[in-house]
This record gives sequence, C-alpha cells and structure tokens, in this order.
Amino acid sequence: MATLSSQPDTLAYLGTLEVGDRIHRGALSSEQITTEMLARVDRLDSQLNSFVAVLAEDALQQARSADREIAMGLWRGPLHGVPVAVKDLLDMEGLPTAAGSEILRNNVAGSDSTVVRKLRGAGAVILGKLRTTEAALLEHHPSLPQPRNP
Repeated sequence: MATLSSQPDTLAYLGTLEVGDRIHRGALSSEQITTEMLARVDRLDSQLNSFVAVLAEDALQQARSADREIAMGLWRGPLHGVPVAVKDLLDMEGLPTAAGSEILRNNVAGSDSTVVRKLRGAGAVILGKLRTTEAALLEHHPSLPQPRNP
C-alpha cells in the first residue's frame, strides 16, 4: 500500500468512486484518506474559506468505523469510507445550519436532513460543512467570509 505522504496531491484529486473502490479493495483505508483530506483542509482553508465547520474528530471516528466494517465484509456501497463535505444548507443534528445567513447562525438542527441521513447510511465520512451563498442564492452575506471557489 502506498503511503499518503508520497502522493498527497494525487489522492486529493481522485474521483469519489475511485476513492471508494480503493477503500473497498483495501488499497487505501478510510482513515488514511480522511487524515489526508483533513490535513489538506487545515493547510488550505485559511486561504479558501471553504468550511464553516470542520468535524475532524467525528470524521476520524467515522473513518475508523468504516474501516472496521469493510474489514468484516460489511461493505455498504461505493461511498463507504469516502470523505465528503456537505453545504451549510443541510441540517446535521446538533450543529448550526446558517445557510450563509447571519440571521440563522444560531439555528441548531434537531435532526439530520434526508441527504445527511442517506450519506451516513451509505457509510460516507462527513468532514464538515461548507460555506454557501446566503440561502443558496446569488451573493454571499457581506459580513461573512467569502469562499474562494467558483
């Protein structure tokens, strides 16, 4: 198995299904790719402002759980163990869902949205929540950091 430090940029640009296939085949562990993606977020997000919340501890726990399940033959499908992030439009129980708005910054979700529930059920590893334009419309709220992405 290749070490992550020898090819971090290659791993960062793999497609979702390729990552899932490598995890399923044992060529890559969920914990390895999750650790690499979290390190990449830590290294770059101060410039990109992409994340409104990074859930590092939870993500690593989910990754380890996915690795154990897969090792026992309990593969849930192509997203099992794959790190993903969700827009801050989707509720995650116990976390704020501001949808890029100052007014909603204290809006703590009482349960997971359908999308988050389905991602969790598929075994995806949720790294965190991504910034979005206010209410998913055209502009970012002027008092919030604007992410550097298209």
